[in-house]
Amino acid sequence: MTLRQYLILMTLCTVLSWVAWVAVLISVDPAEQGILAVLFFYASLGLAVVGTNAIIGLFLRARFNRLELVSRLAATSFRQAIWFAAAVIIALVLERMKVFTWWIMVGIIFALLVLEFFFLSLRRRAE
Repeated sequence: MTLRQYLILMTLCTVLSWVAWVAVLISVDPAEQGILAVLFFYASLGLAVVGTNAIIGLFLRARFNRLELVSRLAATSFRQAIWFAAAVIIALVLERMKVFTWWIMVGIIFALLVLEFFFLSLRRRAE
């Protein structure tokens, strides 16, 4: 696939994710429908954040790294977008539970950085 095809497909999926999140936000009352409504909220928001960050990451990587395969750039963008979305969702869940603090967020970021460096080291070994 070309860069343009990746970006079109990713944009379409991301727009659908944002539409799903808005639909959940408008039509679902978490007090009435319980934990399932909250799970739909976080899942749709997580997918939307992943898609948005993956598009931005792929676009920037493709702009500054023209020698790398587009599929590798897309894989890296998605992986890092997942880390970012996980941090956002974890922060929101912790805030909902009233236990969120800045030092917990620093710990989450540190743990996700360790995971990213682990994946980078696996990639270097494979090459």
